[in-house]
Amino acid sequence: MSSHSLLAMHNLTVMDTFFAGIRTVLAKSPETFTKEFDRFTETYDESVKLFDSAEKLWAKVDSERGKGRLAREKLASGQTSKE
Repeated sequence: MSSHSLLAMHNLTVMDTFFAGIRTVLAKSPETFTKEFDRFTETYDESVKLFDSAEKLWAKVDSERGKGRLAREKLASGQTSKE
């Protein structure tokens, strides 16, 4: 339980530091923030191809696990692979 608390504290500290940095840049030089924001959006894939890839990989996992008890339970409950 303490590891969960420490991880949560760490994550909150990281987020607080991140947003403090944003506030500092905005206060000192809004133009710098705009420039950095533009650089960020140019660097990262906005089409989110990662999700397409993950969906295909999950379909493979779903079909592989469909060879045993889970597949029989899925059929018995009437679920389809798209649910």
